[in-house]
Amino acid sequence: MDSQGREPVSQRGKFTIVTKEADPGRNDNSRPDGFYEKRYQTIVVSDYLASTSMLSPSPASATCQKAHWPTHKTSCAATAKHNCYLVRATPPPSSNIGPSSSEAQIASLIEPFQLKHYGDEHAEMTELKSRLGWSSVYEVAKFYDHKGTDTWYHFVYGDLDAKKQGKPKNEAISRASHHGKDVFGDVVVIRSGPGEGPNEAQQVFTKGWLEKSLEFNKTRDAKSVFAERERSRFQRKMGM
Repeated sequence: MDSQGREPVSQRGKFTIVTKEADPGRNDNSRPDGFYEKRYQTIVVSDYLASTSMLSPSPASATCQKAHWPTHKTSCAATAKHNCYLVRATPPPSSNIGPSSSEAQIASLIEPFQLKHYGDEHAEMTELKSRLGWSSVYEVAKFYDHKGTDTWYHFVYGDLDAKKQGKPKNEAISRASHHGKDVFGDVVVIRSGPGEGPNEAQQVFTKGWLEKSLEFNKTRDAKSVFAERERSRFQRKMGM
């Protein structure tokens, strides 16, 4: 430690694991419990938490993607793919994100919501009414992604009675919406589209992808982005 009682910088954020193990080689009965302490190497705290699945960084986190990616990629929720995601109007109480980046705030609103009847519009709407208790399910918004795609878009289902029921405004979806109107309450997002639409591989996507697409539209005129992609799709279809 230094003169102020602090650990050296190189040791901060590290600790040493101490475990008890049976020692079959000792017969002097110096330890009545038959165990002795064995000291292991000093490791970085975040490494240990990652190895025990106690640390789950955001998909956009540099820590997750770079420093510990080999450990995280098999268990990180951000890399899992689903055909549908729930985007809440407000973060669940358990999130406790506090002051954070815009992308982290968006991430706190999103959770997987795998549809059993994806691809059948009527069945999708029936399933949403049953699972979410919505009274009137309908398209409430559409928006394109952050990569310039024009063959499919993100399609948003919501409860048309959400505003009447006093549900809060869904800021993330309202800012991304192709029509520029406010959207209220929790919604679900899938991939859909005119013409070609998403192929089988494109029908599932990661939470991280959705986060980036919402963040992309947040910082742009979403109505203009949608119009540009629609024009691009039409011109390509017409061979222009």
